[in-house]
Amino acid sequence: MTEKLIFYGSLAYNVVMNKFNIRKWYDRIDQHVLLGALPLRGQFPKMLVRQENVRAVISLNQDFELNYVSLSNEEWHNLGVEFLQLPTKDFVEVPSLDNLHKGVHMMMRIVDQASRQQQQQQQQPISNNDPTTTTLSPKPSIYVHCKAGRTRSATLVACYLIMAYNLSPESAVNFIRDKRPHIYLSTKHLEMIQLFQRSLNHEITKNGTDVKRIHEPILLVMTIIMFIIFLTLLFICIHQIDRKRETNYRRFIEQSNRFYKMNESIVSKNCHEYPPILRKQQLNQLRTNNCLFQ
Repeated sequence: MTEKLIFYGSLAYNVVMNKFNIRKWYDRIDQHVLLGALPLRGQFPKMLVRQENVRAVISLNQDFELNYVSLSNEEWHNLGVEFLQLPTKDFVEVPSLDNLHKGVHMMMRIVDQASRQQQQQQQQPISNNDPTTTTLSPKPSIYVHCKAGRTRSATLVACYLIMAYNLSPESAVNFIRDKRPHIYLSTKHLEMIQLFQRSLNHEITKNGTDVKRIHEPILLVMTIIMFIIFLTLLFICIHQIDRKRETNYRRFIEQSNRFYKMNESIVSKNCHEYPPILRKQQLNQLRTNNCLFQ
């Protein structure tokens, strides 16, 4: 439940940042790779296919992050887009080494297919009468995303740059940061990127169960903040209820006193009609009732 509250809250924050043009929803890293935030339902997925020629989507979100707000595997397939999900917990985990290799392998396969298609088009004779041969079609692209396109997906794209361009981990991260300045990679993410590079040099073996957890208590801190906000709102509500009850109680006492004085005056005016004993009993009864009201 806490993960969902944090997810939807931070997703709303990202939407607001994008609406005010503070952050872009996605950025092109190279001619084949787009790094961005969650592709929300609506016209955005169709725009990616139509304008950016997206042919594959790699998601590092968990299942609940994709439900209701993004397309399913079948819906991407209906758009002619290949879909791969590499679920990784936000804030507390980094992508596993095995998932990084799966994602990079898929990206390299699509890039190789695009390169072969381009070579075939260049080898074909150009006909002036055929407009399709005189214009270059957009190169197939891969949309890599997590929730905000800052951490989990940026880790995978950095590994792709190491594989595709033989960059160092530091150079790969700096290359992404030049294109998308608001990425955030913690020490654990940088260590995993370095681990991926060493795995390419056969210094280590891939381990599918190797999932590093971030020891910084980010999730704990955010949970505490949400709990403090909840307690503050609860205190304000209780305080308002107490004030309202106190106001109503005072009004009730005032009305009771007013009623007592009114009845006492009536009895006093008509006291000559009562014998002394009954008159005393009547006044005592009114005073007793007033004490009960208070």
